[in-house]
Amino acid sequence: MWWGEPLTIEAPVSARLLDAVSAAMLRYQGLFPSLRVIAVSAPGRALPCAPATTACFFTRGIDSWYSVLTNVDDVDRSRPPLTHLLHISGIDWALTAPTRERQTAATRAAAVDAGCELVLLETNLRDFTERFQPWDVTHGGALAAVGLAVGARFSRVLVASTFPMYRLWSTERTTIVHDAAGVSRADKLAFLAERPGALANLKVCFEADSEYNCGVCEKCMLTMVGLRAAGVREDLDGFAVPLDARRLAKHTVSDANRQLVPELLDRLADPEDRPYRLALEWSLLREDSLSALRRLMRIARLAVGARVPRSRRLSG
Repeated sequence: MWWGEPLTIEAPVSARLLDAVSAAMLRYQGLFPSLRVIAVSAPGRALPCAPATTACFFTRGIDSWYSVLTNVDDVDRSRPPLTHLLHISGIDWALTAPTRERQTAATRAAAVDAGCELVLLETNLRDFTERFQPWDVTHGGALAAVGLAVGARFSRVLVASTFPMYRLWSTERTTIVHDAAGVSRADKLAFLAERPGALANLKVCFEADSEYNCGVCEKCMLTMVGLRAAGVREDLDGFAVPLDARRLAKHTVSDANRQLVPELLDRLADPEDRPYRLALEWSLLREDSLSALRRLMRIARLAVGARVPRSRRLSG
């Protein structure tokens, strides 16, 4: 779709997955309008059923902790229980070998606390795809591909929700579930605020080569704000630097977190939270101002171009 080229696969592909191709392409076009619908050709076949077991991708982040704990605590007897956690070492962070070993040890301890078996996986998908596309475009399909690759062992694979992926990648053998898609990040933070075990082994940061959270990147600061809004007032041991309102105010909120910040503002109701409310409002104002300035500059360039005679433009 990125290049507008047809895709031909000679090996058999799940018939259910092939049936979902058109819906998947429409969904991707909704997210990235520049993508083009392409022809997909492959022989279809029905896959045999997998054992009735459930696995969940696990990074120790807010989304994955929420999915794991809610599925362990609230067992749906109509579905196979969650028994395994899938961890792809290093896919989100460029870690050195010693840090990766400590990261894996912390993830293994978290799996034990959750009462699940940890499955360690490796893939070069990110290294390969980022030569052509940014990870925020490909990560949903990449995780689904990994889930299907281990699908002979699991009938359900949960992908903790961040961005919509729905169930487009499922096969007859393995159902890929976009878990807790209707739960906001602020609600997940409030849920985890009452789970000290998860807070003690929380990993949200991918900016630093460390098993800890740096405390100064956007993800760290907004996580600490969300936990504070949920009643966690003391400094968290897993963050290298405590939350600082002045540092937060100097930060410009990214597009990915524009929806989260208003939710956090609504929940920072305590008078002691006023500095953090002001900091978030200021950071939003900065982004709004920068956006307006960029738009004015584009308008100015267009206006100048419109006043230059055609012959002069061509001679330049």
